[in-house]
Amino acid sequence: MDFTVEKFYLLLAALGLAGIATFFWLGFWFHYSEKYSTPRKLLFKALLLGVIAASFAALIERVVFIGWLPKDILNILSQERSIQSIREILLIFSIVFFFIAIPEELLKVLFFKTALFDSPQFDQVIDGMKFGLVLGLGFALVENIYIFFHHFALYLLELKSVIILFSIRLLIATLAHSLYGGILGYYFALAKFYKIFRKIFLTQGIFTVIIMHTLFNFLLLTPFYPLLSCLLIIALVVVMRWYTDRMHFQVLVNKKPLPFLSPPILAERKEMQALISIGHFNFKILAKFGLCPFCFKKIKKGEKICHYCRQPLPFLSKKEKKNNFQKF
Repeated sequence: MDFTVEKFYLLLAALGLAGIATFFWLGFWFHYSEKYSTPRKLLFKALLLGVIAASFAALIERVVFIGWLPKDILNILSQERSIQSIREILLIFSIVFFFIAIPEELLKVLFFKTALFDSPQFDQVIDGMKFGLVLGLGFALVENIYIFFHHFALYLLELKSVIILFSIRLLIATLAHSLYGGILGYYFALAKFYKIFRKIFLTQGIFTVIIMHTLFNFLLLTPFYPLLSCLLIIALVVVMRWYTDRMHFQVLVNKKPLPFLSPPILAERKEMQALISIGHFNFKILAKFGLCPFCFKKIKKGEKICHYCRQPLPFLSKKEKKNNFQKF
């Protein structure tokens, strides 16, 4: 097809809207970060890697969806067509899992692992989260450009359809890709610094983002799409909690006063074990985190024997006990 002047302007419009969506969330994460200790050059590199990964993913998916999959199967993926049976639901899940989530996330893993993981400037766990969040935004940038341009080519610049599409891409899809990257970056950072559980953290990170990506796209293509907002809110809360906890852990490692003391959710047990293995934490600090120093389970208020492993808990003063439990 000839690249007409009209298509050129449509491409500019797609670039503009995709850029706004990307830099909106980039600004959000920069505003949320209290310190800009991560080198800007590496963050720009992560953004560029996301763009490259998305370009490769687009080529792979074009070959799969145009060259391999029959048209009747592709019709099932159309949001304009209602789902007729359980078989179709399972088929959608399989296609999303094998041909969308796995290739896209493994490409992110490949570029993150080869270009960012061993960088000497990657020296804090929070850096991994920042790299992942920005890499995900780079990936979403390319995806948004393609979707906006394809939509404009079909419907031109109809104001109502543009507003609806832009809102969906900004508040759902772009945020989702950024969160996938942030979760991946978190686990990769744990793998980099806590080598005793390196394989476990790498596996957890890859498996988690693939499942999340699969659920997101699956819900988007089925009648269950209202659940998308719940999934995104949960993921956003978890990532922001991890982000906050990492800043506080850095303060702790530097032996400065803590304004807040709380272990990171989901990965806390293995991370605490790894911290002990490299000598950053001792018995008393674990108790202050509200964890049993023997089994790393949360301590119930007022108990003297751990309810899980039945070990006697270490002595804490009344003031320490009060500080320990007032956040739980």
